[in-house]
Amino acid sequence: MSLARRQFLTAAATVPLAAMPGLPAFATDAGLEKALSDLATAHPGRVGIGVRDLATGATTLVGGGRRFPMQSVFKFPIGIAVLDAADRGALTLDQTVKLTPADMSVAWSPLRDRLAGQPGEDTVRELLELMVAQSDNTACDVLLGMIGGPEAVTALLRAKGIDGVRVDRAERELQTGVYGLPWRPELVDWETFKAAARALDPAARRASMLAYLDDPRDTSTPEGMLDLLAAFHDGRMLSEAGTAELRRIMLSTTTGTKRLKAGVPPGWRVAHKTGSGWTVDGLSPANNDVGLLIAPNGRTLAIAVFIAGSTAPMEEQEALIAAAARAATAD
Repeated sequence: MSLARRQFLTAAATVPLAAMPGLPAFATDAGLEKALSDLATAHPGRVGIGVRDLATGATTLVGGGRRFPMQSVFKFPIGIAVLDAADRGALTLDQTVKLTPADMSVAWSPLRDRLAGQPGEDTVRELLELMVAQSDNTACDVLLGMIGGPEAVTALLRAKGIDGVRVDRAERELQTGVYGLPWRPELVDWETFKAAARALDPAARRASMLAYLDDPRDTSTPEGMLDLLAAFHDGRMLSEAGTAELRRIMLSTTTGTKRLKAGVPPGWRVAHKTGSGWTVDGLSPANNDVGLLIAPNGRTLAIAVFIAGSTAPMEEQEALIAAAARAATAD
């Protein structure tokens, strides 16, 4: 972070919230930092959390500069890149995309399951909704191919001044690589995928998972994700129409109902993107949730919660994410 930016955030953090008429009271930065730090310290895994008040710029970070695997959180910047392509006229949201069995991807994909081995078609808008709101891996890989691949996404982020987030692989390569599986077409079937992963030598499989946790590819820092969320919210990533479209989709996200959404007070809205990894050998690669927490009066917080290498049950990981949202929005 630049010195100028640190000075801005430090100054913004000193603005008394009580002096800002019409705004709800939030936990002080010191109180929030302690609450988030306590959550991270108590968890059996690596935790990074960032919260930014987009009205004042006040930012609270725990592990803010450390890199975490995004898993499907990376579909948020990919969605931005798709809408940027639409803004530039490189594609339209209403154009039809023909799909074949060869386009199907691994692990979670309602689209693949719906087509059941048959060809089909969807619009770019429908694929975007599937990718973000339902976290569909096939939709992700198809859209990535249309916009120039992961390199184009990271290039866009850098061009917009976002340094803490990077996208490097499609879902096929990423998900198989976590467990040490070479990609092959039959792995699009989830049961076949799981059986192949379980058939690997346990030591080799665990070594692959540990290597994934240290791999800088497809990662974000909590601070970097806050920067991206703030730039998206402020309209610095997309046109007004593109920003509204992606916000609409993120508000309709169906995954992660026990994460950020479970922690906010009644009346708050959550525009978010989750990311989850398949737990094997008692080790969870990643479980995350990032997004915008929107108060009834429009006050907006950016939040990013990353959990990597956890040995806790999924319920405890999701409870941690909900607790972080609860702390961020506490009176």
